[in-house]
Amino acid sequence: MNGKRHLARRMPRLALLAGLCLPAMAAAQDDAGSSGIQDIVVTAQKRAENVQDIPIAINALGGEALAERRIADPTDLVRQFPNLSFKQSSAVNAGISIRGVGTQNFHLTAQQAVGQYLDEVSLVTPFSSTFGLFDLERVEILRGPQNTLFGRNTTGGAINYVSRRPDAGQGFNGYARINAGRFNRIDVEGAIGVPLTDTLAIRVAGQVQTRDGVFRDVATGEKIGSTKRYSGRFGIGWQPDDDTELLLSGHVGYNRGSRPPRKAVGRFLPDGVTPCPANDLGVEQFERVNNCVSTGKGGLTFNPSLSRWRDAYDAGSNLADVDFEGGSLRLRHDFGGFSLTAISAFDRTKVLYAEEGGGLPYAQFQVFQDALYDVYSQEVRLTSGADGPLKWIAGAYWSYEKDSLATIVRNNFAGPPTLAVVPMVAIDQKAEIASFYGQLDYALTDRLDISAGLRWTNDRRQGLRDVITALDSVTGLPGAARLPADFFFSRGFLTGLAANFTLPCAAGVVGCHGPLTPLKQDVSKLAGKISANYELATDVMAYLSYSRGFKSGSFDIRAQGVFNGTGNTPVRPETLNAYELGLKSRLFDRRVQINVAAFRYDWKDLQTFGQVPVLGPAFINLPKARLTGVEAEAKIAPGGGFELDLAGAFLDTEVIDVGALTPQTALKGAPLQQSPRWSFNGTASQTVELGDNRLTGRLSGRYVGAQYNELTKARSGYIDPSFFVDASIGFDFERDRRHQISFYADNLTSEKTCLRKEPFDGLSNTNTCVPNEGTVLYGVTLSTRW
Repeated sequence: MNGKRHLARRMPRLALLAGLCLPAMAAAQDDAGSSGIQDIVVTAQKRAENVQDIPIAINALGGEALAERRIADPTDLVRQFPNLSFKQSSAVNAGISIRGVGTQNFHLTAQQAVGQYLDEVSLVTPFSSTFGLFDLERVEILRGPQNTLFGRNTTGGAINYVSRRPDAGQGFNGYARINAGRFNRIDVEGAIGVPLTDTLAIRVAGQVQTRDGVFRDVATGEKIGSTKRYSGRFGIGWQPDDDTELLLSGHVGYNRGSRPPRKAVGRFLPDGVTPCPANDLGVEQFERVNNCVSTGKGGLTFNPSLSRWRDAYDAGSNLADVDFEGGSLRLRHDFGGFSLTAISAFDRTKVLYAEEGGGLPYAQFQVFQDALYDVYSQEVRLTSGADGPLKWIAGAYWSYEKDSLATIVRNNFAGPPTLAVVPMVAIDQKAEIASFYGQLDYALTDRLDISAGLRWTNDRRQGLRDVITALDSVTGLPGAARLPADFFFSRGFLTGLAANFTLPCAAGVVGCHGPLTPLKQDVSKLAGKISANYELATDVMAYLSYSRGFKSGSFDIRAQGVFNGTGNTPVRPETLNAYELGLKSRLFDRRVQINVAAFRYDWKDLQTFGQVPVLGPAFINLPKARLTGVEAEAKIAPGGGFELDLAGAFLDTEVIDVGALTPQTALKGAPLQQSPRWSFNGTASQTVELGDNRLTGRLSGRYVGAQYNELTKARSGYIDPSFFVDASIGFDFERDRRHQISFYADNLTSEKTCLRKEPFDGLSNTNTCVPNEGTVLYGVTLSTRW
C-alpha cells in the first residue's frame, strides 16, 4: 500500500481525535506548567548528571512518565521513540534495536547488540525483553556504542532500568494500580516500602499481567496469543550514614502465555510452479482470500489465506515459557575524594518454546527450544568526586556463564501421516568474560570539556556440541506410534530415546546420536570512546564523538546443522565504528527543549539471520554495512498545562560488502533488516486544574516507515508503513495526585502490521506474518499511592 495514501487516509480521523481529546486547551489556567521543562537526572556515565549535560544521545523517562504512558514491558517502551524498535525473532526472543543496530537471530546462542541492564546488572540472554517493567524510578536509553562503561554487546546502545530502592527516610509508602481492558485484560501491580529502623528498609513489588488470546485458530476454534506473566522484586537497603549504602535485591519473572500465530499465504499459484503474485502486496495479502497454495514434497497442497486479520492456522504446540530468577548485592562507599562501588549478581533463565513456522493446519516445520542459562557476574569500580576539572572512573568486570541449550526441529515437509524427521543440536557451553576499563573527563575551559575512555575485554567460551536425529514416534524409530501434533520435544525426551540409537549422525541417517564435538572461541578486543563538548550558550551544548564497540561471537545451534555439518564454525564477533555530532538545548526560559544528533556507523562482520542456499535459515556474518542518520526531538511546555513532544528520525542503511554470500542471502545496496527509513513520534497533552483535582487529556501518534525482513530487499519480506494513534484522559483526585482514574484507547485507527514477516521457502513454502492485534485496545486504569 502506498505510504502517503496510507497516512493521508488517517489524517481526518486524527484531526477529529485531537478535537475530542483536547477540548480544554484554550481554557487552561495560566499557572499550570509554569515551571517549564523539569530536569531529569540519570546515571548513564556511572554518576548522577543532568541528562542535558551529557554528550550522548539519551532518552529518559521517570517513574511518573512511565505510569502515565502505561509502559508495562519493553514492548511498550520501544513505541515511545523513533529509531527504537524490536528485531522480532520469536514471540519471546526480541532484541531491541537502536538506530538500526540490533540482533536478528532466532537462536539460543545469540548475543544482543543493545545491552539491557536492571540496576546495573546485565540481562544477558536474548529473552530479556519478555520481563515486566514496574516500580521503576526511571528508564534510560543510551544511543550508540557504550562499550567503555557498559562492556561488550552494546554496539547499538544500552538501556538502563533503575528500580525504586528501599529508603528508610520515606517512611511507609507504596502504590497499587489495576488496568482492565479489552480481551479480558487484567494487569495488577504495586509496591510497599517499609522502614525497619532509621537506617534499614525493605521494599517489595509485584506485577501480574493476563489477557485472553486475541487470535483464533480456524481449525480448532481455540483462542491463541494469550498473556500470562508474573513478576516480583524485593530489596533490603541499609544506609548507616551518608557515605555508605548496601542493597540486597532479588527478582523473579514467569511468562506462561501462548505465542501469537503466523498468518500465511501460499508461495505458488495452483499449478505449484508459478510464484504467487499476492506475495508482493505487503501486509494486505494477509487479510484477503486468494488462490495461492503451499506445496509439500509429497504433493500435498493447501491454501492458507484467510480474510479475517485475527484468524490463523496454528498447528502443534504453542508453548512459550520463560523463567527469570536472580539477585544482586550492591555496596557503595564514599571515601571523600572517590567512591567505591561493588556489584555481585546471579541470574538464571529457563526457556521452553515451540513455534510452527508454516502457518498451516498441520505441522510442517516446527521449532523447539529448551534452554537453561546461569550467569554470575562481579563488577568493582572507583569513581572520582565531581569537584575539580578532572573526573575519572576505573573498574573491572568479570562474568561466568554456564549454559545448557538445545534446538530441535520437527520437519514434516512430506505431510501427514508420514513420520517427521526430528533433528536436535545441543550445546553445553561455558563462557568467561573479563574486562578492565577507565574513562577520563577533563574541563579544558569553563565551556570546553573532553572525554576519553578505553575498555579491554577477553571473551572466552568453550563447550561440547551433541547431535541426535530421530523420527517423531514414541521410540524415535520407524514402525512405532506417532506422537501427537502438540507434543513438546524436549532435550531430555530425545536424549532418552537416543540411549537406544547405535549409529553416529551423518546426512541421511535417522535414529542416530553423536559424535560429540568440542567447541572453542577466544577473543580479545579493545573498545572505547573520544568526545568533546562545548557550551555555545547557557543551556546550549554541542558535542562531537567517536566510539567503537564490539559484540561477542557465538556457536551455531541450528538443528539443521545436523545435516550440513556447519555447527563447528563459530560466528565471528562484530565491530562498529560510530561518529556522531549533536546539539542539546533549552530555550525561552526552559520552555522549549530541542536536541539533534547526526551519526554515521561503519559496521563490520555484523551478525544476522538469513536464508542461505543448501543451509536454509542460518546465522551468518555480513562483511560490511553502513548506517547514516539524523534524529531530532523537541519538547515544548509553554504553560497553561499544555505540553507537546515531537521526535523524528531519518535512517539510511546499506549493505556495502556481501563477501561470499549469494544474492539469495544478501544483496549489495539493500537496506538492513527491520530498519525503517523514516519514523516519527508525537504526543500532545493538556492538563486542567479543577480545584484540588486535575484533568489530563493525551493524544499520541506514531509513524513507522516501510522496512524489509531480509537482506535481499525481497518483496516477500516487505512490511508497509504503519501509523498508530493512541488517546487517554485521566482524572487525578486531590492536589497531590494520590488517586487516579484513566480511560485509554490504543490503536484507534485499527492499524494492521506484521511484527515479523518472512517466507519459508523449501520448508513450508508459505509467506508468513506474525500479526499485531490490528484493532482498538481500550480499557481503564485505577491507581492509588501512599
